[in-house]
Amino acid sequence: MEYRFTGWLGDELLETFPCFVVTQRLGAALVSKHLSGFCLDAVDVVASEVFKEMHPDRNLPDLRWLKVTGQAGRDDFGLSDDHSLVVSDAALRLLRAHTLSHCDFHEYGG
Repeated sequence: MEYRFTGWLGDELLETFPCFVVTQRLGAALVSKHLSGFCLDAVDVVASEVFKEMHPDRNLPDLRWLKVTGQAGRDDFGLSDDHSLVVSDAALRLLRAHTLSHCDFHEYGG
């Protein structure tokens, strides 16, 4: 997968429907906690020309593709019927310990 940036506000979890990517740092933390319902895969990070013009000195992070394989409400990571990311309490605690300033959180009613 290729993830092309036109801008980046610094969050460690990003969505480009229907895919999610995480920084290498967050991905390592997820793996170390043995959370269920996901696997990580490679992603090519590309800065668009717009990004290069607007942020000439900004480095992009190393990213991993967060492939969600679990069932919402059962595994630590799953997808709702509308393809929103659903996480367990344990996964949410870990995510909130990282930079997620621009993510929206909602209760899952599954």
